[in-house]
Amino acid sequence: MSPKHWFVLACRVMGVWTLLGAITSWVTVHNVLKGFFRPESTSIGGYVLHAAVDTVLGLYLLVGSAQLASLVYGHSDPDSTSEADVESQNRK
Repeated sequence: MSPKHWFVLACRVMGVWTLLGAITSWVTVHNVLKGFFRPESTSIGGYVLHAAVDTVLGLYLLVGSAQLASLVYGHSDPDSTSEADVESQNRK
């Protein structure tokens, strides 16, 4: 696997991790709205903002990892195989 493939994989793993954190944030928002939990210092808006940003960031990392990799590594498709990779596999 090329470094670009590893980068895409790492972005997708971080996206899943961020979405899991967003789920817990949305549960906290739900608990505050239902009255199960009363925050002492943070308003409900802070919890909603945190949950929304985590959701958007997680979805971008999960879905847009190939575009992010093309910004970092160039515009080649991370799912395509380069000619050098094909030649090296044919020699084996």
